[in-house]
Amino acid sequence: MMIFYKVVKLFTVITFFCDVVYSQNIYCRERERLVSTKSADLFELVDATLGSNITLKCTFCDEVDDGQAKNWFKSDRLGTKAKELTPGMENDREFNRIVVNNDHSLSIFNVSMPDRGVYYCRNLEMKEINMGTNYYIDIIDTFSGEPETGNLSDWKTYYEEFMSPLNKLLLESEGYDFVHARQDLKLSMELYTYWEPFSKCLCDQPGGKRQKKKRGLCRIKLRRNGTYDNTDDADVSYVLKGHEISCRSRRLEQIFPGYSHMYVDSFNILYLVNVTNEEEGNYTCQVDDIQMQRINIFIVKKSKFLSGELTRHMGYLGCILLLTVPCYFAGLTVTWWRRRTFESYEDYMKEKGKIPYEEDDEMETLL
Repeated sequence: MMIFYKVVKLFTVITFFCDVVYSQNIYCRERERLVSTKSADLFELVDATLGSNITLKCTFCDEVDDGQAKNWFKSDRLGTKAKELTPGMENDREFNRIVVNNDHSLSIFNVSMPDRGVYYCRNLEMKEINMGTNYYIDIIDTFSGEPETGNLSDWKTYYEEFMSPLNKLLLESEGYDFVHARQDLKLSMELYTYWEPFSKCLCDQPGGKRQKKKRGLCRIKLRRNGTYDNTDDADVSYVLKGHEISCRSRRLEQIFPGYSHMYVDSFNILYLVNVTNEEEGNYTCQVDDIQMQRINIFIVKKSKFLSGELTRHMGYLGCILLLTVPCYFAGLTVTWWRRRTFESYEDYMKEKGKIPYEEDDEMETLL
């Protein structure tokens, strides 16, 4: 679907320390975090799939809510005025899709596309906004594969094998969308790994070892190299004003539809999805400079007999048959039951002044 599809796998790093528990659906920000620039610390990017449930903490990680009154605000686009978020008011929590919990954390159930945007929790008695509670919910494609696991050395190998070639492609490719991003949007993009906080320590491992894990998410660092005035499109506006975006973000497919529709899994199997005429050509697989396989792929336009038009017209035909066939058989049934009331052939001939079969009787007499 996108050229970034290859690197969407989650990478788990195993170390030997104990720490607190972080649920992958509960998001918070570390108070002691590395900050490169002020613009890069505006919000915490939250990757959410459609239909998932997420919770945004109103405090830093490991900190307890102070009990003071707080409200959640949302802005659909970066740089626009935020509006106070209205949670569900049903008595039964199961009927509320957006809920503010007792600790002022925000829970969103069954995430949908309109939920994209900037969220922040604010203490109304404080003039300044707590930057530790700013989040940006981005809708991503569902990942159905198995995550890559290993230690830091394995991750380095993974990065050099898969992510480095893609970064080179972003810098040097002459494809239309790559050139459009670099020259028209004045945008520089680089893939990197964002590490989530460590999980709960597993202290009952074989050999008395203790382990904890953390996930590495594929992100694209965004950096502007110039000005681009046409920012009416919300998706384009985000990549120009934001500092990072998920590799599986649906925004990328909307902004750059011409990116590759191919990806390769960890078994080096090539997948082509939503193919276009651009994917037609010769594909060669090489291992250690030895050609293992070569395939020619031809793109054939789908026949109209296999399209949705056929299904629609078959539905129309079905409705017509549903109305006419019962009437037809009803007419046959009525005709059969009333067959004795109809005029016979002999009666018809008598009305015409002829006796039926008269000539045949004379012939039989002569013989």
